Amino acid sequence: MGEAQHDADVAALLTSRDILGESAAGVVAAARESSGTALSLEQATALLIGPPFFHILSGRSADDIDTEQLAEQFLHTLRHSGA
Repeated sequence: MGEAQHDADVAALLTSRDILGESAAGVVAAARESSGTALSLEQATALLIGPPFFHILSGRSADDIDTEQLAEQFLHTLRHSGA
């Protein structure tokens, strides 16, 4: 993402498709359905991919991401976001 600020080709690629959202769509849709959340697909996707994306973009190692904790937070938020 940082490269998009300096490279027009990278910026064009990133704006042409929602690469992360597309890859998460199946998991997010299933989690939304089972939780009865009022969150939209876009909102729920942001909750799932936002934290690790921020972690990596802020220069921290992907190895330090606690995926189990992030998954639990994601599901907790969906369950408590109302229908």
